[in-house]
Amino acid sequence: MKKLLNFRIINLVIFAILFYSCIAEDSVSPMEYHLKSSSSYESSAEEIGWEYKLEYIQNNKIDILESSGIKLVDYYVNGKVKSLNDIEIVKSNILDDKSFIPLFDKSMEKVKPISIEDAKKMETSAQRYTEDRLISFLDSTVSIGVDIVKILWNYNGSEFYSTCIVSDEQGLIYDNIITNIFILSASQSNVPHSHKRLKSASVETQNGPISFSRTKGGTAYWLWGSERGFAEVYYSVSGMAVNGVKSIDSYYQYANDYMSIGKSDSKVTVLSAQTGTNGHYNVTWGWYIATPAFSIELVFTGSSWTVEIGTSLGTEAHGSGSEYVSPNQLN
Repeated sequence: MKKLLNFRIINLVIFAILFYSCIAEDSVSPMEYHLKSSSSYESSAEEIGWEYKLEYIQNNKIDILESSGIKLVDYYVNGKVKSLNDIEIVKSNILDDKSFIPLFDKSMEKVKPISIEDAKKMETSAQRYTEDRLISFLDSTVSIGVDIVKILWNYNGSEFYSTCIVSDEQGLIYDNIITNIFILSASQSNVPHSHKRLKSASVETQNGPISFSRTKGGTAYWLWGSERGFAEVYYSVSGMAVNGVKSIDSYYQYANDYMSIGKSDSKVTVLSAQTGTNGHYNVTWGWYIATPAFSIELVFTGSSWTVEIGTSLGTEAHGSGSEYVSPNQLN
């Protein structure tokens, strides 16, 4: 469903200083680990104007649009929002039954524009439509002073317009097509480790440090290539091997996420852990990234994290699971 690409590497040294857990006791109760500082990521992102973004989409090959037969043909400024009445007109245009929204196929690699009227009549495993969250989002973003841009699209020979909200200060604020598409790079990795082994005669005996780690999550990109957000869960277990006998000494985990014009969450919870040759590490995790009108949340059931999705408009990616690690899984 998703193509594996290189994922964003988080500086583990910094996180280790702040959040490292070195377990010296026999066991621990469930503990949740979650880091989040979205402002630091958003402020460090490259600031580019809304015109550049539209021109990039118009003039460059973008795989998901090209494979879907969608092309941004042209755009023009249609005026400025100057009154409360203007705000209602803009919202009405965006929510009009004849307006178009993107509908993804099951692979999430192709999209076709359909009218809101048609979206209300259908439901797929990838996407369902209601207006509630979109109305709430527009209420919080459409304000006096923003500009309205009309975008002309071509879909396999047929043309349609979308209403795009922009401003010089905030950039591209919302568009039914652009905002509800993101390009996903997913990461589901087991990080390999290499440790020295000592040989005695013809028998190889493992001695020294051993470890085990996992990375889960994904990174979302805008159509013009900039990073839009990410969610990442990481956990690792460290130990020692003495004459081939393995034991667990410590463990470490974090969850981190942010999403520009959208929502995200990530959680990792240690259900139980114990050190020693009979030790274990039992962990559960979950993550998601989604466009702003999507209804989605992480729910902890007492023994695992699960992702719950409601009816909504937009795009999302998510993952959840649990893992039990014993000393013999460390290498």
